[in-house]
Order: sequence, then structure tokens, then C-alpha cells
Amino acid sequence: MSDRRPGWTWLCPLVLALAAIGCSGDSTISGGSACNSNVDCPDSQRCQLGLTPQSHTKMVAPCVPVQACTSSEQCQGGYVCLPNTQFGSGTLCPTMACSPPCQTTGCQPDQVCGTSGLCEFERCDEPGAPACAEHYRCDVAAAAAAPAPTLGGSSVTDTDDPRRAALRGCVHKRCDETGGFICRDYWQCEPGSATDASGCVPVPCAATGGHCSDDSVYICSPTNAGHRPNGADANGCVLRNCGEGVTCTYLRNGVNISYCDVANPASNSDGCVARRCDEEPKACFSTQRCAPSSPFADDVGCRQLTCEEGTTCPLGYVCDVSSPASNAIGCRSELGAGTGGSTSSGTSGTSGTSGTSAGAAGRGTGGTGAGKRGMCVAAG
Repeated sequence: MSDRRPGWTWLCPLVLALAAIGCSGDSTISGGSACNSNVDCPDSQRCQLGLTPQSHTKMVAPCVPVQACTSSEQCQGGYVCLPNTQFGSGTLCPTMACSPPCQTTGCQPDQVCGTSGLCEFERCDEPGAPACAEHYRCDVAAAAAAPAPTLGGSSVTDTDDPRRAALRGCVHKRCDETGGFICRDYWQCEPGSATDASGCVPVPCAATGGHCSDDSVYICSPTNAGHRPNGADANGCVLRNCGEGVTCTYLRNGVNISYCDVANPASNSDGCVARRCDEEPKACFSTQRCAPSSPFADDVGCRQLTCEEGTTCPLGYVCDVSSPASNAIGCRSELGAGTGGSTSSGTSGTSGTSGTSAGAAGRGTGGTGAGKRGMCVAAG
């Protein structure tokens, strides 16, 4: 429902908000995937029968009444046409709206309020224009010649947004200029060949005595040929692995089951390997058993307890660990293996964290969710 006057977008009626259809036209299902029982849902959710995407939706914010516009000539009462950032935008919400002029709202320090009521960038060489920031100089021609370059070789942090500064004609001062940016360690001032805005160029680590931008993270000459993360710094150093000081950490039940083995082809990018549960008994949680050969085992060989070991099958499922149609906890649907889908373990193991689990147990019978009678929702 909307007012018929041109250019105005009004607050959506309450009935539409209650129907969860906001002015943006967006409608989101707050439930998770389709399900027949709890076994179809992640551990943190439960299956609520009777819910469908059409009946369980999330409220979205409606549009606030604003006057839509494409130019300030369409606005009244001294208002000007500005991007509708305050109220958002969407299918029915205007992207531009009539707003108070800058004489009322003010402008950012690097802009001036024009007679049009809009905030404007004024060239730094114009009388009364805001001065360039520290370590910048006014050079309109240089600012217009190329996009603002990055500033990575300076030990002094940037003092302005270089792209906004360039709109006013302000550019970085180079390291050889009075008040210019200062080269960081293992960089030297060579404005003639520099691509960095500071005018500094990196010195290869072979010429710095093996020093890198951060010697605790990078190394100039690797000491082993094992796995290591991709990446290098400006000085030509590569990232360290565990054979060069990186700590291997993978906590399970408060025990670090990770160790350094850079020669192991199965090691991760840091050269670290995790002990399996048959090597470290505490690798499995209390809800798991050590079974490295199980198709439902996680990354360290642990699987969930089955229904024969104390786990309860959800409603509609029976305990039958020998059935190929059973899920990770040995439960199968009373209706059989179903059609159009297959059971899967859903097991997971998250390297480097202590909160790993065997994942959601089984995904039931309908791989696409077709024919499911409910939806997964937050437990509680």
C-alpha cells in the first residue's frame, strides 16, 4: 500500500510486516533444512514437524517514509537529493532520497559545503580549501595522473584516505621530500624506481643479513623442504613451518595431539601431523569411540557412539547397526532406506580446535529434502 503522490515511499502496513514481507521484498526462512526427525538435523538443532518454508519466515525491517528522487530539483523545503544510506535500500526502497542540506548537517573535514547544499571535494589549490594531511602535498596534476598507490614501505602509517585525498589533488610525499614518509626497516629510499607511495623499495633479504619484514613469521633461507604455507614478504622471505619455529596445536579434550613432522607427506601446511586415537586415547570425546577403520570416523579416527553403545535413536528410527541403510549411530528409518537419497555420516573433524565433533548423525532418506515433514530449528 503506498501514497499516490509521486516520489514518496511510505511505511509498509503492519499487516505486511506481520506477514514477514518487508519493503525490500526479502523473505528469509529462519528454520534450517527439511527433516523427518532429529537425526536429519545438526547437533544444535531439532526437527519440528509441520513447519514449511511458507509458514516459518523471518521478520525484515520495512521502509521508512522518505521522498525518492533522482535530482535535487525534485526535492522541496530546501532538501537535496542524496544516497539513501540512513534508511537502506531494496526493491521498493529508494536508493536516493531527499535529505537535509549540508548547511544543516555539515560535511566531513576534507569536504566543503557547496551552495547546492551538497558536500563537495574542493581542489587543494583553491582559496579556502582544506589543507592536505600531514605527509601529503598538493599536486593536482599528479593526483589526476594515476590511482592512489599503496603505502607499504613506510614506518609511518597513512594519515589520510589516499583515494579521497586524490579527489582534492593531494598526493603522498615521497621519502626524499621534506616531511615525507619514512622507510621502514629493510627498505631504502629510491623514489626513481619505487612503486610504493612512500618512494621506498624493499631490500632483498640476502642483502639484509637474512632479515625479513617479521623474522618470527618469515625466514629468508628455509631449513627444510617440508610443507609450508604459501606466501612471501616484500623482502623475498617465505613463511616458516613447524621445523622453523611454528607451534603445532590441535587440542582435543584438553590434550594437544599435534606434533611436528615436516617429512610426513600427510602433514598440514605448517608441517604438523595429528596423532590418531589409537596413538592418543584422549583424542576421542566421551560421546565417541576409537575406530579408525569406520567409514564414520573423523580426522583422528573417532566415531560417534552407536545405538548399541547407548545412543538413542530418534522417533521413527530403529537400532540396526548391521544395516547398510543405517546412519552414523546405527539407526535406520522404520520405513526402510527410502527413495531418492542415501545415508551419509556427516562426520567432521576440525583441525586446530578443541570443539570438534563427529558431526550431524546421518542425513536420513531424501537427499534433496523432498517429502520431508518438518524443518530443523534451533534446539531449546
